[in-house]
Amino acid sequence: MYAEDEGLLHEGISDDPQIFTAILKSARDDAERATKRIANLFTAMRNGGAYGNDDIAWFNGGLFTIIDVPPLVADDLAALRDAAQKLDWRAIDPTIFGTLFERGLDPSARAPLGAHYTDVETIAKLIRPLIVEPLAAEWEAAKSLLIKAQGKGPRSAPHKAAMTAFQGYLERLKSFRVLDPACGSGNFLYLSMHALKDLEHAAQVDAELLGFGRQIGIETGPANILGLEINEYAAELARVTVWIGDIQWSQRNGQSIARNPILRTLDGIQHRDALMNADGSETEWPTADVIVGNPPFLGDKKMRGELGAEYTERLRKLYAGKVPGGADLVCYWFHKAREQILCGQAQRSGLVSTNSIRGGANRKVLDAIAEHLVIFNAWGDEDWINDGAAVRVSLVAFAATVPEGGAWLNGHQVGRINPDLTATATTENSLDLTKAARLLLNAGCAFIGGMKKGIRNLVWVLAPWVFVAITFKEWILVLDG
Repeated sequence: MYAEDEGLLHEGISDDPQIFTAILKSARDDAERATKRIANLFTAMRNGGAYGNDDIAWFNGGLFTIIDVPPLVADDLAALRDAAQKLDWRAIDPTIFGTLFERGLDPSARAPLGAHYTDVETIAKLIRPLIVEPLAAEWEAAKSLLIKAQGKGPRSAPHKAAMTAFQGYLERLKSFRVLDPACGSGNFLYLSMHALKDLEHAAQVDAELLGFGRQIGIETGPANILGLEINEYAAELARVTVWIGDIQWSQRNGQSIARNPILRTLDGIQHRDALMNADGSETEWPTADVIVGNPPFLGDKKMRGELGAEYTERLRKLYAGKVPGGADLVCYWFHKAREQILCGQAQRSGLVSTNSIRGGANRKVLDAIAEHLVIFNAWGDEDWINDGAAVRVSLVAFAATVPEGGAWLNGHQVGRINPDLTATATTENSLDLTKAARLLLNAGCAFIGGMKKGIRNLVWVLAPWVFVAITFKEWILVLDG
């Protein structure tokens, strides 16, 4: 329906561009006829070729490699006809696919995957410091050379230096890679790709206004993004999200879309476990400039029940000494992102977790990150709606060094961000409560106070007072004697 309304289905001009709608109209309530005709249309889209009197554009990119139209009934056909006729699918927002994915999951499957939808505003809080701001700063440095070279001849040293900087920046964007190792239906990847395309477009406009000519086309696109996803359906939705997002951006910005095929192959989005291979070995992540994502929210106590005892034991054994045994599932992604940066396989990372990562066993992964890397941007306690329930989340971005813009916590510039996502005014360790230790002077003379947690604890709270009362009564008797 999107391809039809966007005018992509036909190769060249057609008397009737609404070919999919026509199939649904002519089939009426005949599900078998509709299924056969839709399968024939998908075959033409896979290979490029004729469907009746119409020449169909070559789409594939992997989407139609397997053609398996699901069973349809009359009510399905009626719903499809209404949707095709009454809605303008050019305006579809690809970020809703996350909601479609989560709502389409069987309730028994939703929890093991830790499936949840990430809203655009939350994603932007990580994409800005991880992708937009660093690359925009690189362009400002290159742009300064273009400004200096204005009015100089093409053979002059300043002009050559400016062109080298300009072309180098475009090549930098073209080769930039963003990895989401728990990509779900692809919202992080879709918005990361948009950010890269916006940066390239802005640089080209600046260069043209400064007299350095117009470049042909936008090079950034689906090839810039990489993803890992354990659910096959979600991985396919992620590819569709990126494809539609790429076409929409091109149409809105006056850029030509890809042809032959229209859908570029997205082998970079892989259907596999991001933590452990089938043979029990640790999964390798592809090299990327930036790692982003929203790994599954699954607490330590629920892992065994939701993932299975056998898988959970193998996972904890594999990462023993690296991720605490009592840590939530999300912590494994933080650990692996840290390892990728330390070994030079990534420059920066930003991940979403529940706010429990700030303490207990979970915080040990942030302690390890802060030991060799720097947490340079974070949101410690943000609102989140997950399956109708209110959740509090933390967003954490870290790298080998603090970027030029400094460290930012909850939207405010700070000197240093501590592993518990508090901050100090300077880069010193002062007021870092994660460094607090037990006082030796209190050993043997300080004890935990009473806690109102039930009858047993109530007894412990009242016992000293009962003892005092009995002792006081004994002293009265002694004095009376």
